Amino acid sequence: MPVTTRNQAANGIILGTLIDRSGSMDEMNPVETVNAINQVISEQSEQGDITYFGGSFDSHYTMFIDGAKSPIRKITVKDIEPRGITALYSAMGNFINDISEKAPVGVRVVIVVLTDGMNNSHPDSWTSSNIRSLVTDKREKDNWEFIFMGANQDAILVGEDLGVPKNSSVTFSYSSQGVQSALRCMSDAVTRTRNGKNSEIEFTQQERFESSCVEPHSNNMPERCNAYSPEQDDMESQNY
Repeated sequence: MPVTTRNQAANGIILGTLIDRSGSMDEMNPVETVNAINQVISEQSEQGDITYFGGSFDSHYTMFIDGAKSPIRKITVKDIEPRGITALYSAMGNFINDISEKAPVGVRVVIVVLTDGMNNSHPDSWTSSNIRSLVTDKREKDNWEFIFMGANQDAILVGEDLGVPKNSSVTFSYSSQGVQSALRCMSDAVTRTRNGKNSEIEFTQQERFESSCVEPHSNNMPERCNAYSPEQDDMESQNY
């Protein structure tokens, strides 16, 4: 892990959220997803200064909010309206590079990637390998922090393949409730590093449970989650 030289309790932050808007994301309920992202921005603004970058992608990547400071406009459904397919690698590479051009040296940068599927489009030369190299470079040289949030996949393994630490990735239920829970837990994880409780962003086992154990189309928990215990999750996490 990189040695962090800045004060971990410093309030200032650059926050970038890159949101999948491929057609399958309609299952997440775009209205509720937008509300949850806006809540994250509001909560992080309460913690201190924030510069916000908002990106979305399907087969094309768009930066819909480009380095805004408070007051930050509300994200709308139009910004992330589902359509198209998933050019994840291209979007990540371009999003990171766009922010890198504007991020002052020494300022905490947190990049959040949220998707419901695997990369299935290649509009340019980005691959999982060079995304991993780029993410690793930004983490080791500039102390950037990355969060990978995924549904319909093992997000811990996928995130690790893209250079994101296992503790900073989370799998969420493929449902509106799942993405809302995951975004809430993500904001809590970021807050813990901003107020100095944690030295790096990591999800707790309880947060992983809350993000993944939501039954699609209902508020009920899947049967696999009924016997949840933190000790069991700790044992399972050792398998990653």
